Amino acid sequence: MNIKKFLEKWYDKEVTDWGGNTHPEFKEWKTEFEYTDFQRNYRSVIKDFCKDIGMELQSFNKGHYEFSAVVKSKETKQFYYISIPDVRYRKNEWADNILYRTMKHEKDWSGGINQYSSLQSLAENLLNLDLKISKDLEIENTRQITEQVEKEVYDDLNVNYA
Repeated sequence: MNIKKFLEKWYDKEVTDWGGNTHPEFKEWKTEFEYTDFQRNYRSVIKDFCKDIGMELQSFNKGHYEFSAVVKSKETKQFYYISIPDVRYRKNEWADNILYRTMKHEKDWSGGINQYSSLQSLAENLLNLDLKISKDLEIENTRQITEQVEKEVYDDLNVNYA
């Protein structure tokens, strides 16, 4: 599902369910579960924009009325954490105030500096952050290569020919 279609369906809508996504009788109930549908659609949106920006969804952690996700850059191998607040109490915060940050590894729940984005800007913000990380990695690699070459040249110049 694309972002525009998702927002048309869910923005300004009060998402309600009884029991949430983890209620023990969840599979036995015959009624429509709005939040479960919302969460499934949101996961689809994340998967779709990840494909567009060279990332992949690594995990999707369901909560009662919130979720978090981990995505990974294919280029930099950097992990990113995404989280939305409880949809019952903060109308549209799931679209307007999404937490995202870098992660040292896939299970780093404390991660980097918290940043916030709208859903419409999230893919662009993640991509820009990944591009910055890519540039930083390139600079660090260049620095390490330069140091190694300088050391080799210095060692060659200081050879004792006696």
